[in-house]
Amino acid sequence: MLFVYDAIDEDVGRELRKRNPNPRFLQNHHQWLRRFGRDKVQAQIHANLALMRNCDTMDDFRRMFAKAFSKYGDVQQLVFNWGE
Repeated sequence: MLFVYDAIDEDVGRELRKRNPNPRFLQNHHQWLRRFGRDKVQAQIHANLALMRNCDTMDDFRRMFAKAFSKYGDVQQLVFNWGE
């Protein structure tokens, strides 16, 4: 959720958690979205894959993700609080 839906828009992630608290087969989060939203999700997944290809560890990915999508505020704070 954090790397895809919340990265697109925090309100989208929050609303999907509320409407679909237990996603499973035939009730996935993307099925609640319209075409525009599904296109944004696909673009975000591709952006994440591009970042992942350049990372050796999950910590590397988190740092690169925080830098690429710095709308989350303080990048260093995000990196250090990730494991909590």
